[in-house]
Amino acid sequence: MKLHHLLWGIVALSLLAALGFMYRAPILLGYFERKIPDITLKAHQDHLEEYITIYPPDESVSAPYPAIVLMPGCAGFNKGHELYWAKAANEAGYLAITVDSHGARGLNREEGLALVCNGKALLGQERAGDALALYDHLTKREDVDQSRIALAGWSHGGWTAMDLMTMDMKKHRPAQLIANGDLAVPSFSSVVMFYPYCGAAAHSQSKPWTGTPPILTFFAGDDTYVSNKACAKVFSKLKKQGISFTSKTYAGAAHAFDDPDMEEEYAHLHDPAALEDAKARVIRFLKAH
Repeated sequence: MKLHHLLWGIVALSLLAALGFMYRAPILLGYFERKIPDITLKAHQDHLEEYITIYPPDESVSAPYPAIVLMPGCAGFNKGHELYWAKAANEAGYLAITVDSHGARGLNREEGLALVCNGKALLGQERAGDALALYDHLTKREDVDQSRIALAGWSHGGWTAMDLMTMDMKKHRPAQLIANGDLAVPSFSSVVMFYPYCGAAAHSQSKPWTGTPPILTFFAGDDTYVSNKACAKVFSKLKKQGISFTSKTYAGAAHAFDDPDMEEEYAHLHDPAALEDAKARVIRFLKAH
């Protein structure tokens, strides 16, 4: 082999290796997608039905009222945390709806911590189908104001929310859902996120959002579970897209600072003062939008 052929071969291999590194997340996502059984949106909704909980606002609130989809973190269902934020939404006059994504897949909280939190199961692009199913459910309710449906996500739920916001439902849709004409791009009036995951495999790193709803995001200054720097890059891109972005960082706060009902080993993460402030900000934000 001539020397220049060898050099060109080395260059070509280097380029392939570089491209493989650059696109490692899409390649891995494609691998996971192929392992998820295809399903229609209607069939997926039917499967999720027994895992869905709806929290209507006080009877003093007249229908149609605004609604919000709540997507908790990677550990999954936590009644105290879910109830706290559902009631906060109710205080803003919203109906809240949430789903136990883990239970619907046969995962308990311990398995959520071991598998979902470590990226071994239920990636954001798959769980986006759950959020879409809840949104579709809300659009069929006569007691919900269709122009005011919000989305909220915590950590993995924030990743889920952001992935959903990048999907056009044609070329790019939730991993398991079949494009058979019943998938529509959701039109959220606002988005709330707590310490969202913005790292590798998060579609918002490379894809624009399909809408430009105002965003309210909370970050923990001492977060050791997700990268605030990665989120800063993502949200910088969203701002350039014309999205209104408001954020609050709590110095000294840890990941899950707003969860008042964690297991004993994680209870030290809770920050009551930060939680109270965040709740007030969320209620003001939801009322304003």
